[in-house]
Amino acid sequence: MAEAMTEYQEALRLKPELAEARYGLSAICVRVGDLGGAIRLLRQVIKVMPNLSEARYNLAINLWNRYKNSTNLRLKSDLDEAVQELLAASKLDPRQPKILAALGQILVERQALGSAVENLRKAVELAPDDPNFRYDLGLALRLNGELDAAESEFREVVKYNPRHAPAHRALGLILRQKGDFEAALAELRTSVKEHSEEPQGHHLLGTVLVKLNNLDEAIAEFRQALRLDPYLSEARINLAQTLQKIGQKEEAQREVAESKKIDAEKAGIGRAMVLIEAASGHLKTAELTKAVGELREAATVSPKFPEAHYQLGLVLRQISANPESEAAFRRVLELDSDHAPAHHQLGLLLRKRGDNENAAAEFRKAIQLAPSLTEAHRELGRIALDARDWVGAAANFKIWLAWEPDSADAHYCLGHTLLQQGSLDETITELRAALNLRDKMAQAHYDLAIALKAKGQLEEAAREIRIAQKLDPTLRPPD
Repeated sequence: MAEAMTEYQEALRLKPELAEARYGLSAICVRVGDLGGAIRLLRQVIKVMPNLSEARYNLAINLWNRYKNSTNLRLKSDLDEAVQELLAASKLDPRQPKILAALGQILVERQALGSAVENLRKAVELAPDDPNFRYDLGLALRLNGELDAAESEFREVVKYNPRHAPAHRALGLILRQKGDFEAALAELRTSVKEHSEEPQGHHLLGTVLVKLNNLDEAIAEFRQALRLDPYLSEARINLAQTLQKIGQKEEAQREVAESKKIDAEKAGIGRAMVLIEAASGHLKTAELTKAVGELREAATVSPKFPEAHYQLGLVLRQISANPESEAAFRRVLELDSDHAPAHHQLGLLLRKRGDNENAAAEFRKAIQLAPSLTEAHRELGRIALDARDWVGAAANFKIWLAWEPDSADAHYCLGHTLLQQGSLDETITELRAALNLRDKMAQAHYDLAIALKAKGQLEEAAREIRIAQKLDPTLRPPD
């Protein structure tokens, strides 16, 4: 995978218009968990290939997954964009069931249940033998209050795939709602047998066992649910109530206390999100003191919420409170060691105080987690440049260019590095590209003059020196 990524990045550096390479690189980003990078690349692909329905579908799925899987602030705009891409994809390829199914799933999230059911029905009509489409339709029907229709779909799913644990669990839930506890029990036992690591299955099984007065086994199921997910508050409350029924009052009280503690923690996250949004507003109006106060409060009310500490670190760095900023980023990484932006920000602080070795380690970790984090490649290139490691510097600047072909700074940094290596033709190409993007770069004109002089193009070199000195009078003609 690393080799393929390198090949795609080099292809893009040499031919930025190569949409196929961007598409291939987006798939690798998905595999390594860099959804932001995949989304960025797919948007670029769609800009040049607007009729590629598969790209629109993949962009929508990545936006949807970023929204679902985010441990930080969820962006409603991700859902909105995903819907628009799926609608566009369905017009381009109206008989593709996976597009309609994905659109139905997202519409369920947006509570547009009627439209969700309509799209999922179309998906099932186009692919009647796909149990997963039927399962998604059943979920939408249940949420829309159509229990009999939902039950029918779930039964079709388990007919196609008797080991489909989610469908057995969904059937058990419907049968419990209908009061058929014995039938619900059978479905939920099958569900936990097929997927023993799913906490909600154990919890639902526990609720049915309570209805059937099998309290000891119910307690065991609630405990198993909580072992798998300690934050499943409903299971904890049901456990407390069941313990109370069998006379274990002290243990029941402990579970209630733990439930209240978890609920307070969840409420703290909600409050922190509100404070982060408020701080964002104050940052836009340059009210830094207010923003810092709100972010400090966010980190206090929700000390285990990484985003609160991350946003606080960003603002503290902005006001040059670097020791506090570093502490905030380190706290983020204690809570979430895979937080690529925090690794990058910590690297910037370490580099600023001269600790290039540890800074480079942070930048490398950030890139490992998020290959699209081009700022980290830029910093690694500059560290290599400082160490006169021309090969390492050029490698990182080339990757930077693959992602940002219109960056004058990237072209200049690569050109400057190639000049140190004596690659004169490549140097001239990169420096001219930089100056085409931004012509008032004194150092780029100066380096170009050096390269042209070395090539014997003295008249052009003299012209570049004159331009460089006009832009920066402190520059002296090269020897």
